[in-house]
Amino acid sequence: MCLTVGSVLILTISGNFLMFTVAWIDTSLSLHKLLSFYSDRPAARLSTNKKLMISRLGDASFIGALSATYQCFGNWKFSKSSQPARSPALRAKTPTASDFPPFSS
Repeated sequence: MCLTVGSVLILTISGNFLMFTVAWIDTSLSLHKLLSFYSDRPAARLSTNKKLMISRLGDASFIGALSATYQCFGNWKFSKSSQPARSPALRAKTPTASDFPPFSS
């Protein structure tokens, strides 16, 4: 239980994507330990196995997004990666809902 709480605390105070991802995976693994506490119950085992498969898929996707973010921005910090989104040149290129076929006229 303490590992889960500690992981969530690190997740909330993380200042960069790398620490956020590691804390996210650690939170997922520690929650898996909590779910598998009653391993003698068939329903608990089934839900634990489902959660394990989906969480590992999510973790792999998260790591892929982490590497794509690093390739795009060249750093791990939240503050540095959000600066290009604030630039006027990027805002002029950002598509809006009216640019997509169901909403375009």
